[in-house]
Amino acid sequence: MIRFLVWGSIALLLLALVVFGSVPGLIPRKTYGPPPWRVCGRNISFLVTAVEMYLARAGNYPRSLRNLTPQHIESIPTCPSAHADTYSPGYVYSTTNKAFTIVCSGHHHRDVGFPPDYPQYVMGRGIVYPSK
Repeated sequence: MIRFLVWGSIALLLLALVVFGSVPGLIPRKTYGPPPWRVCGRNISFLVTAVEMYLARAGNYPRSLRNLTPQHIESIPTCPSAHADTYSPGYVYSTTNKAFTIVCSGHHHRDVGFPPDYPQYVMGRGIVYPSK
């Protein structure tokens, strides 16, 4: 009888593992790596460096982030939440003020409470995240 209970318990445990392991979302899974909004900020930082390299070489700001490829970067990165290039529409430069801004255009990080167009790079302040 005890042997039956032990083997029955093991079989029940294995069955539970198979059932719960095969249903997505039933067992929480740990995600690795930084959150998408942090990756988005790193992408913006990467683009800022490329714009500064372009400025140093050409003496003026690129008219579009597309002008950075392929000499300064291989391709424009994509926002991990939007799965698209949200930075090109959010690139603005001013030759009179000698300044530029790059934002993640849209409302792609609302899941963490960010307003639209964040994160962003603002000259003199660096990468800016909204205060929570």
